[in-house]
Amino acid sequence: MNSIVFANNKAYILNHLHHDILYNLNNFYSTSKLEQELTSENLHLLENNYLITTKYSNNNFLLFLTTINNKYYSILIDTQQEKFIYVKLRFDKDLYKGTLFSGELLLNNKNKWTFYINDMYAHEGVKIDISFSKKILLAYNILKSRYIWDEFMNIFLIAIKPHFTYEYLDKVLNTDITELLLIPEDSSKNIIKVNIKNNKLLQQNNINNNLKLLTFEYSGNPDVYKLKDKDNNDCGIAYVRTLKDSKYLNDKRKNGIFTLKCKYNKQFSKWQPLI
Repeated sequence: MNSIVFANNKAYILNHLHHDILYNLNNFYSTSKLEQELTSENLHLLENNYLITTKYSNNNFLLFLTTINNKYYSILIDTQQEKFIYVKLRFDKDLYKGTLFSGELLLNNKNKWTFYINDMYAHEGVKIDISFSKKILLAYNILKSRYIWDEFMNIFLIAIKPHFTYEYLDKVLNTDITELLLIPEDSSKNIIKVNIKNNKLLQQNNINNNLKLLTFEYSGNPDVYKLKDKDNNDCGIAYVRTLKDSKYLNDKRKNGIFTLKCKYNKQFSKWQPLI
């Protein structure tokens, strides 16, 4: 193994295991997923199940936990250059049956190199086919209970990249962040990329104002629900559009107050639940 300086520490290039790593990796990973630009044609997709995250940098890596010749390897993979970097990490041994994360490596605000996990493809030798939020929760639980930080061994921190929903988008638009990624809950769909400064569509359509997570309180009258936002501000009465919506809301209210994502209906000047 050839040693290199990586993240201000010593790491190793695994040239001699190139074919073994690719063989194990190909069971779980494909580069076929694309990023789409936000356009008027796909704007309607934002009404569906997407989470938002920021794009920190172009330092994108895979983190692959695998076993080769009965030895455990934690490998950072630069997929563009096909560079395989061996780093020392203390994960639970069962994860080395084949566990694969993707993420970005960068300096945090305390000047510490950190690998921010933004997706997960395999867990203990099994390719993952669950919703995006469940994958992030699985990664979180692994870091919480099946990973040990060792300040003498580890050359970077590991954390989960923050994701948020639409009601917080306005706060991001007022920062110096320039690019967002819209991540679908359904992993078969493509990621949508948004350049905040150059994409006038984002501003013109006021996506952040048209979608909100609202609390529903039944008034006692059929199909009349009082709405409040996360700051407890009154948002009027819900627009119940169809009989199907009415039945759904009637079932939900039986358990008391509930919350739903809503879209502002300009024609009726009311918030309409996305059901």
